[in-house]
Amino acid sequence: MTEAALKAFVAKVELRFGPAFGPGPADLRDLGEDLLRLCRKLDFNQLDLPEAGPGQEFLHHLAVSPLGGPSLYLVSEGPGVTSPPHEHQTWAVIVGIRGCEINTRFERQDVGSRQVVAVESVSVGPGQLLLLSPEQIHATAVLGERATFHLHLYGKALHTLPPFKSRCFDSVSAA
Repeated sequence: MTEAALKAFVAKVELRFGPAFGPGPADLRDLGEDLLRLCRKLDFNQLDLPEAGPGQEFLHHLAVSPLGGPSLYLVSEGPGVTSPPHEHQTWAVIVGIRGCEINTRFERQDVGSRQVVAVESVSVGPGQLLLLSPEQIHATAVLGERATFHLHLYGKALHTLPPFKSRCFDSVSAA
């Protein structure tokens, strides 16, 4: 039931927001709230997917669009896992299922620069939501001794995005 409900949700999202059209800020908020409500009704243990160990990251494909449009993944990151500042180049809705992840948002130091400065950090734990527009830059760090599980709904399937390294930035200390 859990996997079928998630696939049905993504199919509806794809009909409304295909790969060429993204939600505006209000639509993105509504989409996030809808996914959060759905998650509260589901038992993610039914998926029986492995959780990451220390230093590991697992990306479980739950509903990946064959057309490259909106796609849903369950991400498990183990204790100690971090990501460098990066952009997705598509919108993202992240829902915490288990564990805690710190997301630090960054801004470019100068227009066109690959150097960024941290501007805020937010915690995404169980039942919490993070919305990212295509141009937002963030980094992640897993807190605690337990692996995380977070749902990641992206406006485009990950395999259609440029390589991860090309979407990363250099963090610099604030002046």
